[in-house]
Amino acid sequence: MPYTLLDEPAPVTPKGKYMLLDEPPQPERSLSDSLGRQVGLTVRAGIKGVTALPEMAGNALGLRSSDAVDALLRVLPHPENPVERFSGDVAGAMGGQGAIAKAAGLVSGAGPMVSRLMALLRTDPGLQVTSAGMGTGVSSAAREGEVGPMGQTVAGVAGTLLPSAAKATGSAALRGVLRGGEEGRQTVAENLRSFGEAGTTPTVGQATESRAARLAETMLSKTPGSAGVMAAKAEAQHKELGAKVGELASDLSTRTGAEAAGRAITAGIKGDNGFLDYFRAKQAELYGKVDALIPPDSPVALDSTNATLGKLTTPIKGATATSEKLVNPKLVDIRDALTADAGQNGTLPYQALKELRSRIGSMLNSSELVSNMPRAELKQLYGALSNDLTAAAAKAGADALSAAERANTFTRAGHARIEQLQPIVGKTDPEDIFKAAVSGTKEGSTTIWGVMRSLPPEGQKTVAATVLRRLGVATPGNQNELGELFSPETFLTSWNKITPESKMALFSRFGPDYVKSLDSIASTAANLREGSKIFANPSGTEGAFTARMGVAGVLLSALWGHPGIAAGLATGMTAANIGAHKLITNPAFVRWLAKSTAVSPAALTSQLSSLSNIANQQPAIDREAIRDYIDAVRAKTGG
Repeated sequence: MPYTLLDEPAPVTPKGKYMLLDEPPQPERSLSDSLGRQVGLTVRAGIKGVTALPEMAGNALGLRSSDAVDALLRVLPHPENPVERFSGDVAGAMGGQGAIAKAAGLVSGAGPMVSRLMALLRTDPGLQVTSAGMGTGVSSAAREGEVGPMGQTVAGVAGTLLPSAAKATGSAALRGVLRGGEEGRQTVAENLRSFGEAGTTPTVGQATESRAARLAETMLSKTPGSAGVMAAKAEAQHKELGAKVGELASDLSTRTGAEAAGRAITAGIKGDNGFLDYFRAKQAELYGKVDALIPPDSPVALDSTNATLGKLTTPIKGATATSEKLVNPKLVDIRDALTADAGQNGTLPYQALKELRSRIGSMLNSSELVSNMPRAELKQLYGALSNDLTAAAAKAGADALSAAERANTFTRAGHARIEQLQPIVGKTDPEDIFKAAVSGTKEGSTTIWGVMRSLPPEGQKTVAATVLRRLGVATPGNQNELGELFSPETFLTSWNKITPESKMALFSRFGPDYVKSLDSIASTAANLREGSKIFANPSGTEGAFTARMGVAGVLLSALWGHPGIAAGLATGMTAANIGAHKLITNPAFVRWLAKSTAVSPAALTSQLSSLSNIANQQPAIDREAIRDYIDAVRAKTGG
């Protein structure tokens, strides 16, 4: 478990695991003694801070510190525990930096180089003091956690950069750090639009899509003091996305659910004025136009019908006995009866043949299975009758032929639709009907297109709304007792399983804005998923490794001349300690990131000044590296 400032690091056991030991007992002190001790510790920290710069200069010249200062420090209380050491370090750093800034303000009449240095040290003294305190505090905390010298330096660099970045919000330096240039601004703006259409607002990491910012947010979500804020933001986003999905579904229909959708499908296809009624009425209208152009007693040859019946009822040569058993007796009866009705001339009146075809058509138009005759054979017979009637229309003239072909085309399409719907509406339970209707959306769109095109508008809305509501229902292991929790991850997974064609079948009929809103929800859910991948490794090893690399990245980015990257990483790694988690989740701050501005030179100067302060407190090798970085940045910016 991680150490806090109140934990002393314990010895390593033989197995390499840390043990948590109690603090050594502290002496009993009265209230007055405790107050006096705190005053003494504060004075000690102030003296150490104010004398830090003269002492460093004296050491450089080979001079020792003042005997009076040494004597005073010996009689003042010494820090006894991590809290007192941490507080003393921070107070000393802030006091020392304040003294430096004050002294710089008193210097005048010096040469150009000294004047420029004093001007730099006078720049925003409040920010410099805060940066010194923050950098030293973070470095001190790292030391108390037994972090090595390099780690303490990295932590100190991170701490000193954050106040400068936060101070720079008015001049847009922080924007450049967090989002990058114009391309980054456009990314933020696009994500703001997408999240807005999805009914929620992004965090900084979600808006910028920056790995550093997402890393920061992941770390914050695991850090005491900020974990609650980050969890609350995630919960709010989930609720807001769920509310948007619910709103879109309610805009379509308030009657949703598998049962309601199944009943809507049944009523829309088989009910009064449903698809089947429409098909029969339209079919009768189209064939009625043909009938008006052909005399009802016109003789019609049965060439196609006889040929089809002969094919379906003639035994196979070489397997006569066996194939006779496969012939449908009903077809044999129809063949014999038709031969008797046709007589010697082999014709039937147009009106009689048309009504015969209508009878067979009614059987095909039914959504129920025809038990005494295979549907495929019935379709062949219907087609043969239609061919003979079309031949009669051709003899009646071009208008009759055109009308007949149009009626036949409509009928073929209708029969194909009915055959497609039969497995769906042939079921008994409404829930099974709905399930059958949408089961093919993962592989193709043929079935759902057929269903949606066969329903009236209200039925279409009920089916689409039901599908939409089910997409984001959290899995049972993540669900509440009411079963109403929305999961962006589940929504995205379910959404991605639906083919683009099926999405069009379900939702495109409700307008481009509707589909656009759904795409925004999916895009937002994908953004949330990408952010969560930063620490996706369940064992935590990947997260720990990434965190260590993130800390190292601050210093490496600084040393290699990338202040934006360094500041961005530093911002993330120290945010939890100063309340930056609230800024990261603040919608107004994220909107501000999308504005077009330039980085202020004054803000960069303040940042470099703060970094200079902490360099003086580091080991020689680290101090020189930080100073090289400062010189490189100033050379690039002319600062």
